[in-house]
Amino acid sequence: KFDFLNPKTGVKISKNGWQSYLSYAVANKEPNRDDFEASTVNQPKKETLHDIEAGVEKRTATFFGGATLYYMFYKDQLVLTGMLNDVGAYTRVNVPNSYRLGLELQGAYVFSNWLNASGNLTLSRNKIKSFTEYLDDYDANFDWKGQHAIVHENTDISFSPSVVGAVTISILPVKNLEINLLSKYV
Repeated sequence: KFDFLNPKTGVKISKNGWQSYLSYAVANKEPNRDDFEASTVNQPKKETLHDIEAGVEKRTATFFGGATLYYMFYKDQLVLTGMLNDVGAYTRVNVPNSYRLGLELQGAYVFSNWLNASGNLTLSRNKIKSFTEYLDDYDANFDWKGQHAIVHENTDISFSPSVVGAVTISILPVKNLEINLLSKYV
């Protein structure tokens, strides 16, 4: 049974086309159904996230620019480690401490009534302070020998790239027609 309280608070100040904000939020998430297929000894706990963000934005008729600094601290984040359950399925386990620290930049500019561009860039560190990876072990004849445990310290969170960016150029040649040229980098 999981009961959560997920409070959020923040302040925003606007003046002369500038906006600045500061926020704090807590989010809890229950494990997925298949996370409970781990052994009865290793049942998952809820994940808890503390998110602190501060940002600034500027808007005019032709320009938008913004920057956000964030720190997300996870308690008991569920991650894949390669561990097998008693029927041979890979399971996620809770890691005690992990975090995401980053800077998000956004911008857009209207060059004319038929041409505009926008883009964003995120630079981040996404780390697990300590976790144990499990690797399947086969000998030269492919006989199952079990798993090797490897302890990692201050390692990257999987599927969490440290650089993500995108640029869009929009062309509006006639009314009700828009052509977008998209590029993304991960």
